[in-house]
Amino acid sequence: AFFELIVLPMNEKLLDRFGFVKLFLIGSTILMVRWITNYAFDSIWVYIFATALHGMGFGIIFPTALNYMGMYLNEEMNATALGLSNSFYLITIGIVSFTIGIIYDLYSFKEVMLLFIGIGLISYLFIYMFHKKKAN
Repeated sequence: AFFELIVLPMNEKLLDRFGFVKLFLIGSTILMVRWITNYAFDSIWVYIFATALHGMGFGIIFPTALNYMGMYLNEEMNATALGLSNSFYLITIGIVSFTIGIIYDLYSFKEVMLLFIGIGLISYLFIYMFHKKKAN
């Protein structure tokens, strides 16, 4: 949470400098580096470093998504969207934690990291499709 708190206050400045798509890519890349690092190295120190990367990546992506909703929705829709997105976020934390726990019990930490790398690649695809759609 410490590294997340470092990045959160800078979000609006980062948005002005990079824009939504690039900022999502930066946050996604930081998370991807975390998962690849955890997969490649079997060290507690690397894990601690990678956890800091996670805080930074999440600290970029989450407020960027909230700012995106705030920019493109009217006040009435924004309140509904924020409530639904936060509810969805909390529900997915529970579902994903449970599912990843089962996968971890059946396989290993490295397989969980491979799964996250795959999900990260899919997120890159979504960001690319979004960016391509916005450009047209």
